[in-house]
Amino acid sequence: MRTRRLLGIALALAGLVGCSVFPARPPERLVLHDFGPAHSPQKRGVPVFIHVRAPSWLAGTRIPYRLLYRDPTAVRVYADNRWLASPGALLKARIRQHLGMGPYAGAPQRTLLRLVLHIARFGQSFRTPERAAVHLTVRMRLYRVATGALLGSKTLALHASCAPNVSGAVTGLSALGRKAARAAARFVRARSQP
Repeated sequence: MRTRRLLGIALALAGLVGCSVFPARPPERLVLHDFGPAHSPQKRGVPVFIHVRAPSWLAGTRIPYRLLYRDPTAVRVYADNRWLASPGALLKARIRQHLGMGPYAGAPQRTLLRLVLHIARFGQSFRTPERAAVHLTVRMRLYRVATGALLGSKTLALHASCAPNVSGAVTGLSALGRKAARAAARFVRARSQP
């Protein structure tokens, strides 16, 4: 009797150890994405300090999506794909590049303007399993550093149809990020003239 009990315990332990040593499927390779290759920087522009704000769920590198047809309040993320940096950091780097400041340099020595960006929406949504779209909403405010005067504000609400998968999310959101960066650079240049 005692031998049977010990044998049963040994087999149960072997089964548990076997499951943890040999997972059901091999781990997937994590794929990192950015907004695509940067083009040549524009000519040197007005020094601008860029500050990006985003909700906590957009502060990380995960790629979010919603299944509006099934559970519209649930935010899901793609398991094996991430942004190389947060969406805010990617957008900031692309704006700096469009302003001729270099994508990753620190704050300019003599900053004249402060651009505050608030990313309100950045993700993919599915109306049906076959129909998806990407969305980016960003509010911009430009201030003169010396006086704190508001020089202008603008809200961009961008969206586009995309493939209903992670490739569609990455390609679509990257395109919207590049479009928003160009719009932000134009916004700064138009309001920075004395």
